[in-house]
Amino acid sequence: MPDLVTALDQPFDEAVRYFRDRARVPTKHWTDVWQTGHARGFMVAGATSDELLKDLHGAVLKGIQNGTTLETFRKDFDSIVAKHGWQHHGSAGWRARVIYETNLNTAYAAGRWAQQTDPDVLEAYPYLRYQHSGSTHPRLQHMAWDGLTLRADAPFWDAHYPPNGWHCGCRAVSVSEGGLRRMGKTKPDQAPPTVLRDWRNPHTGEIHRVPEGIDPGFAWNPGKAWDQHLKGMPLRASPLRPVVPPQGEIAQTMAHWLENPRGNVPVGHATETMRKLLGTKQDGVLLSEETLEKQRLRHPDLTAEDYLRLPEILAKPDRLLWGSGNTVIAWGGPEDRPLAVALKGVPAQDKNFVETVFPGWKERVRKWLLRRSERLEAVRGAIGKLDAAIKDAALREDDTDE
Repeated sequence: MPDLVTALDQPFDEAVRYFRDRARVPTKHWTDVWQTGHARGFMVAGATSDELLKDLHGAVLKGIQNGTTLETFRKDFDSIVAKHGWQHHGSAGWRARVIYETNLNTAYAAGRWAQQTDPDVLEAYPYLRYQHSGSTHPRLQHMAWDGLTLRADAPFWDAHYPPNGWHCGCRAVSVSEGGLRRMGKTKPDQAPPTVLRDWRNPHTGEIHRVPEGIDPGFAWNPGKAWDQHLKGMPLRASPLRPVVPPQGEIAQTMAHWLENPRGNVPVGHATETMRKLLGTKQDGVLLSEETLEKQRLRHPDLTAEDYLRLPEILAKPDRLLWGSGNTVIAWGGPEDRPLAVALKGVPAQDKNFVETVFPGWKERVRKWLLRRSERLEAVRGAIGKLDAAIKDAALREDDTDE
């Protein structure tokens, strides 16, 4: 087993692998990828170009691999911004620091967790101690947790493993049985109760329950989420639970499934027109566990209530757009929160699946749908006129023959 002090305090391979393997996710707002979604996705708020994200990802990765300073990253950041003409929010110095420190701290936390929970390390060091950073402007709750020592498998670390906020420099330190005694303790501490507060997402209006002392979006354990991702386990910040009890058999089945998705769940019925476009005969529409997992990453602002509206939207869509191949987009729902549901038909299996659900209240989605709809109407109008002209020509030809 490697020397523990050396293993836990160097730029380590686990941190590099954690950050390197994250997929680039274009986003508009920092809440577009929520908590555990960061274990799989690298995002920078407002960076919607994959090439821009690729360069930013490479600059941060260089810092994690080589241990370069923030000043070096700032120079890289300025060059990348100039290259892509990116209009970011906030000053360049502030934005570079947020991107660099947040990603660095999260990657190092994931790497430390991987090493601290290695079976050989746990055998010698079964506890973790919360260590405050000693900041000159400390968060009072973080100071209150300073010295708190719990078993490494305590549920407390699921949401409280640092960093616990923007620019948080706190750490979790491995502790042995001997170390516990030297601290004057005969057993680990009792975990404090987790007090939740309501936090409204300023971008979507959605309400999240956030633990006291933790900044919104930081109530997760990067290393544990990464480990679950590598093992193929679903990553979810929290179960999707409806606030209002669902009405109808399909909605009630969906509500139970959303809390613990396994396999597929029926979400409604395709109309006759939809089935013709999808190339199927069966009218049932299914939502898969894999699709929901992707949804939670790409569209974390969708609530349980949004998904429970799918049966109604499929039954009576406000607009129906035919996509390429066996795909259909159904658009409907309340005026202030419409949804666009993309369906995919699999004729060989005679099944219909939800491919994705778009938040139709977002301006860019709404504009895209309207443009697509208008173009489709224009094509339909042209086809209608062509059909009428063909019929008219056929009638005149019949008259000539007589």
